[in-house]
Amino acid sequence: MRSLSGRVIDDIKFHHPASIQVIGASGTGKTKFVEKLIRHQFFTKKIRHVFYFGAINNLPIDWDNKLPDDITIKYQEGLPTTSDFINVPKRSVIVIDDQFSDAVNSPDINRAFTNDRRKFDFNLILITQNPFEKGKFTTGNRRNTEITVLLRMYADQSHFKVFGKQYGVERELEEAVKDMKSRPEDVHAHIVINGSIKLKDQNLRVMSNIFGDSPYLQPSLPICYTQKHH
Repeated sequence: MRSLSGRVIDDIKFHHPASIQVIGASGTGKTKFVEKLIRHQFFTKKIRHVFYFGAINNLPIDWDNKLPDDITIKYQEGLPTTSDFINVPKRSVIVIDDQFSDAVNSPDINRAFTNDRRKFDFNLILITQNPFEKGKFTTGNRRNTEITVLLRMYADQSHFKVFGKQYGVERELEEAVKDMKSRPEDVHAHIVINGSIKLKDQNLRVMSNIFGDSPYLQPSLPICYTQKHH
């Protein structure tokens, strides 16, 4: 196991209202990661409501039992529309799971990424296996995504370089990917790229183990990756 050194970070929460894409192969824990984000209140404003939009027969019904009692959750099939965005209570999280093909062709989803989440004060999370699937708004949505979460991709790993270049964190992401590959037994390992303009500490742009709960790291603390200056 690699020996890691670093410093304890006081505040690594995502700035509300955030736009997030969670990317990874099937079985790598994408939906579980999102559930943990909400359960741990990993946003700068406390979340009160969750609206989960999933495909038919693919609803995570166990969230009712896993999320705190003071968070309400509503499940709905299909994609949300502008009408849904207008009417969500403030401090909500809207999750779109397993519907990327439709989402990247939806003008309503595109408006949510570019404007509506700020206007109506909600966090938007899009879960996908293929972030480059062709669609009318694929590029626009990606450019308006503040935070990208990368889980394992076993078939095609070229997206790591694409996101490294997009966020200007090629070296940091390369080091994070090396760490991920050094722990093949950690099938739910993740890398977080935070491109929010509200992020004050540039050392927090690329992180892993943000919940500090990996059984494959000792001590199990959040890790941030920074450029090495010579």
